[in-house]
Amino acid sequence: IGRAQGVTALFNRYHDPSTSIADQVQMDAMINHLLSVQMLHHHLIDIDVPKLAQDKAEALGWCQ
Repeated sequence: IGRAQGVTALFNRYHDPSTSIADQVQMDAMINHLLSVQMLHHHLIDIDVPKLAQDKAEALGWCQ
């Protein structure tokens, strides 16, 4: 099962009326974790932070 399929399955199970509240609470934690990982990846991996810092330092005249 691929990642996208796994996430879809998680949401489908979450919204299934037969899923207990206790299981939904556990799934909430898992969904929050997945979202956090995606946000961290975007901010720390997708964005070239060292280049961004270098560009900002140059714009501020800190580099010669």
